Amino acid sequence: GTSSGATWLWSGTSNGTFRYGMQGLDSGGNLRLYIGSNFYTFDGSSFYINGVGFSKVGHTHSYLSSSGGSVSGAIVSNTSFNFSTTYGGTGLYMGNGDGATETTCNLDIQSWNGIGIKGMAGNPYGNGTRTVWINARHGEIATKGGMNAMGTSYIGPSGSGYRVAFTTYASEPCICASPQNGNWGYLGNPNSRWYWLYVKNIYVVADGKIDPATDGGPNIGGYSDRFAGVWAITFGSTSLREVKENIAEYRPISILDKVKALPVYSYQHKVGRHAKQLGVMVEESPSEILVQDDEEKEAHSIDLYSYTTFVLAGLKEAVRKIEQLEAKFTAITQKETIA
Repeated sequence: GTSSGATWLWSGTSNGTFRYGMQGLDSGGNLRLYIGSNFYTFDGSSFYINGVGFSKVGHTHSYLSSSGGSVSGAIVSNTSFNFSTTYGGTGLYMGNGDGATETTCNLDIQSWNGIGIKGMAGNPYGNGTRTVWINARHGEIATKGGMNAMGTSYIGPSGSGYRVAFTTYASEPCICASPQNGNWGYLGNPNSRWYWLYVKNIYVVADGKIDPATDGGPNIGGYSDRFAGVWAITFGSTSLREVKENIAEYRPISILDKVKALPVYSYQHKVGRHAKQLGVMVEESPSEILVQDDEEKEAHSIDLYSYTTFVLAGLKEAVRKIEQLEAKFTAITQKETIA
């Protein structure tokens, strides 16, 4: 019979529906075979099922059994390989262009939800155990091991340089900024801060420093969470007039009385360093040398700069009195000499 200008050979109909047939050569000169609603085409080098191409298998015929089989050559698809599952849209799909970005890729692996990777022989978690799984919905990757790139694991957008590197330094674990961005980076930010950071040692390189986020920023430690000791070559206290206000000369009449009334003790701390120390007690100290705690609004500590300046004021007053006594002594001596 003929149909649309082509010659057909068919057999088998059911309720008038065509079941098996063969068309001679189609418009491209290819032999086309119809089985049910599917058409099979052979162009002399490749075999196609509904437009999906398969290379020749190891004999002169180019077909696969509907129950499965093996292909020794390449399998080519101009569209996709869709896996028939309960959840639709799972398979391998042609990408939308030549690229490796969120918007453009050569190939897409699509899943209703998750994609898993299983290790077989030698899997330390058990052969056939899933060791990597990808949450395609939320863009999350989880592994039983780790993500490694030439001995270093990275977290962060590829190509931007702003990545965190998990590597080793002096044979110890190390978390650092990726060298791609000059080793610049932050641990937290003003809007997303760590509450506690526990470390054994903090090293600052020669050209580095530890700065507060703003001038007059937070304290280091507190009256109830204290460092055992702080060592430095020098300690500086900014004392420029331009950073101060309400400036007035401190010359109390009773400065020597305050100095004399301030008891000096020797003692040992209950925690941290237990060596004998000398000092004063907050409860007995003048308010001028106390540090008010920001949270408790009470004084629990001594301001060392104010403390030494307080002693300096007392020393100056003592020097003044000594000079007065010297002047009186000189005057008396001169009178006796004249007499």
